[in-house]
Amino acid sequence: MTRYKIITTLAALLLMIAGGEVFAAEVLLKADAMRYDPATQRIEAVGNVRFSRADGELFGERGYGDAGGTSFVLEGSVRGNFPEEKAALSCRRVRLALIPGTQNRRRVIASGDVVLTRGEDKITSQTLTWELQSENYRAEGRVKGSFTSHTIDADIVERKGERFWGKRVRRYEDRFRKITLSADDMQGLFRKDRMAELEVSGNLVVNMPDKDGNIVRVTGNKGVFSEDRGTIVVSGNALATQDGRSIRAESLVMHLDNRRVEAIGQSALTFDMKD
Repeated sequence: MTRYKIITTLAALLLMIAGGEVFAAEVLLKADAMRYDPATQRIEAVGNVRFSRADGELFGERGYGDAGGTSFVLEGSVRGNFPEEKAALSCRRVRLALIPGTQNRRRVIASGDVVLTRGEDKITSQTLTWELQSENYRAEGRVKGSFTSHTIDADIVERKGERFWGKRVRRYEDRFRKITLSADDMQGLFRKDRMAELEVSGNLVVNMPDKDGNIVRVTGNKGVFSEDRGTIVVSGNALATQDGRSIRAESLVMHLDNRRVEAIGQSALTFDMKD
């Protein structure tokens, strides 16, 4: 295995990684074979590539980057470890890039059977963009996420700070409140890693167990959850069903404390006759 030793090249590599600032901590690039082109300032590495710096390391079959630029790419059975983030990554391809407007903040752009774990949290997807040292990420393509407060299965999931979005959500489960839902679109706000506000729209379906464990199913065009009020308000052709009974209203209010559904506005109640 060859260790990168050319002084001018290592300095260029340090410049690339540190965004213009050379850090005292060791930065290392190792591979079976390497090539540096001074004319293009392109670094190429092939075979058992290891790219490491103080905050983490990446492994792959081949890698390349521009010495005067802002990124480094690894391909082929990529895996990575980020101890400060308590995170591990696996995928087919990853690019580590400087976030524009910052001096040393990095963005991980992964693709191909992506799996990211951070402590007890886990995301799988086809593409994932994650800003190191933050909660910011965007995952696309058969996204499945398992977190302390919730799980989600959707086409697109994104988080920026305390804000959260989902597109074509097949299933979202609030683990604390024991409710599940599906919808075309959702956006929410976290407080202390628990959903405090949530708005969902398009083909909304909410399932909530009553105090006896029987499932109440509520459908509609739009839903608004408020932690402060302890309710989910469903509107737009709102319909609640349970054990052969149903109620339709302008709006239905799901009370999460006593697990009851309240009809607002003009409503109609139907139920099955049983022997």
